[in-house]
Amino acid sequence: MDAYARRAEVPDALWNRLISSARTEIVLAGYTNYFFWTQQPGFEETLASKLADGVRVRILLGDPDGDVTRHRENIQNGPMSLSSRIHMTLAAVQRLDTFGNLEVRFSERNAEAHALCSVFQFDREALVCESIGNEMGHNWLTLHLKKLEDGGPFQRYMEHLEFLWDGARVWEPSEA
Repeated sequence: MDAYARRAEVPDALWNRLISSARTEIVLAGYTNYFFWTQQPGFEETLASKLADGVRVRILLGDPDGDVTRHRENIQNGPMSLSSRIHMTLAAVQRLDTFGNLEVRFSERNAEAHALCSVFQFDREALVCESIGNEMGHNWLTLHLKKLEDGGPFQRYMEHLEFLWDGARVWEPSEA
């Protein structure tokens, strides 16, 4: 396990390797996931290629109209609202050819837990970002986990990821 004081300190080479090497599943469970499209060159094309190759892609977002989103916007007071970043991500997702294996959901029952912990899974590896105070996501503590054993840290966070996913509602493209 590696740890980074901030998500922004995760090397681009690691993000690129995780995304490009995923063969079965990619889960992007950040509250906005906006940074993938703005900070990872060619991300949309890579994701479209993964979908075409049959990789299951799940994207979990905060509800742009939800109470938790409004509350976090007040806490973070960032230059661009969370809801704006979520809508930008949704616009990018709509450009993808889904090939039937892209699923998008909004946090609902477990939105507060989602707003404080982002999980990005790439097959048997994950980057997990934990909220630190009123900081924005790029400043969150980030752990790089690998599945080494049953019941280990990777599996515990995958259980948390499923908790978030199961408490979410399906996004309909007409909501963008």
